[in-house]
Amino acid sequence: MRNRILIIIVCSMLSLTWCLEADGHGKMKSSPKEWQGSKYEAVLKSIADEDFDNAFLQFTELAAQGDSKSLCVLATMYCFPSGTTRDYAKAYSLLKQATLQDNERAEYLLGAFGSLYKSKQTFELFGVPAPQSADDGFWKQCFKGAKDVLSFKDAFEWFYMKDGNWGYRDIMYYAAVEFLDESSEVYNVEKGMKWLKKSADLKYGDAIKLLQRLAISKKAR
Repeated sequence: MRNRILIIIVCSMLSLTWCLEADGHGKMKSSPKEWQGSKYEAVLKSIADEDFDNAFLQFTELAAQGDSKSLCVLATMYCFPSGTTRDYAKAYSLLKQATLQDNERAEYLLGAFGSLYKSKQTFELFGVPAPQSADDGFWKQCFKGAKDVLSFKDAFEWFYMKDGNWGYRDIMYYAAVEFLDESSEVYNVEKGMKWLKKSADLKYGDAIKLLQRLAISKKAR
């Protein structure tokens, strides 16, 4: 009985968090023009045809050539999953590779990972198992403002092919945390401060507090 009550409390807390954050976002740019060029024709057709097995192989080949957009998309295919099995560790590794090429979507998606882990930690804090739907937490965070995202094709078109409100302030904050972590493979103060300021501009409390702490620390030196 106690566990059931705790699960209800935690689920309510997470639902409330997602609802509150849905109002805090910024317009981020996406454009079909980014995918112009003969090297993308075949893979875009596979996506349009919902042939995700073939699309996965094509994006894998492009990613192996160091194409940052393909690295990012391939990571999302491991998360969805589409054309492969779910593998968060592989997705995380691919996103890190893409961020080293200054792919802004990859930077943002790293923040989505941080937000996902926060949700899992909340369940652990209460000592209860996360529900099965927690596996979809990554996508709830990435696409919580897009009601029409029902498949990977929808996600691809919404996230990569047109302008969308995918700049959620909590995800921006966790992107900042990733880049400001000196032990991280993608440690980059400039990128960290960029995302932290974006999040703070959207009135995210944790971002504002961290900016204040950093300012105080800087003055104390």
